[in-house]
Amino acid sequence: GGIVNKFLGDGALAVFEVKNPGDAEILAQAAIDAAIQIQSKSLLSSNGKLQVCAGIHFGQVVFATVGKTPKLEFTVLGDAVNLSSRLCNLSKDLDNQVVISSRIKQVLSPDRPIRSLGAFRVKGIENEMDLYSIDPSGDSSAPAA
Repeated sequence: GGIVNKFLGDGALAVFEVKNPGDAEILAQAAIDAAIQIQSKSLLSSNGKLQVCAGIHFGQVVFATVGKTPKLEFTVLGDAVNLSSRLCNLSKDLDNQVVISSRIKQVLSPDRPIRSLGAFRVKGIENEMDLYSIDPSGDSSAPAA
């Protein structure tokens, strides 16, 4: 349900467009499932698994083209994009878990195994944010990292 908008060095930006309010849960789940699949299939390096981070947030963005011919590029801009990137960066310090915002947690089914990671300072956000992790094993009682 999503598209890879761009590759950024060794990272990627995927966008899942919510056209109807009822699609939010389905697309949030699709983004989480994609992140878990990527993590589970990450290549092995000589010293163990490569780090694969994922930060998932839900919010309004602006779809736009930037630049000029021949370097015209389609992109998404906005606070939701910036916050997703910052959650991904936090994921590196949190044992490469799939880190989701409270906005994503709100649209997921209550049956989904979610662990609280606690409140964190996120660059560009005035107050601490409650962040969560998805446990791919399905155990929501496991302690957070």
